[in-house]
Amino acid sequence: MTKIHSGRSASKKNVLTLSLGVVFSTDTLKKSVPTALVVGTFLNGINQFPHLLNHQPLVWSKVVLNYLVPFLVSSWSILSTRLSKEEQSAGKKESFKAGSGEASDNQDK
Repeated sequence: MTKIHSGRSASKKNVLTLSLGVVFSTDTLKKSVPTALVVGTFLNGINQFPHLLNHQPLVWSKVVLNYLVPFLVSSWSILSTRLSKEEQSAGKKESFKAGSGEASDNQDK
């Protein structure tokens, strides 16, 4: 899980800005929207089947949620992976700086 420093409002703004940028980026939307369309359609078929079978009106709040939830889950997955990679790369930079300034000998062998 991503750690956000509670004492730094600038850090929170940076994470929020990065998060919104990742979620609404073209690459993320190219993955999240088709996922939401496929999964949402199946969920609507399952959840609204009795309404369709009995020719009753659809429950539109459920229709919206059936598409929104897969979109949010897919977007969260992409975002958490991206933030994890950001933390790992920041950790590698910090561990490199904390050492003698040289890469470990074990990497060369």
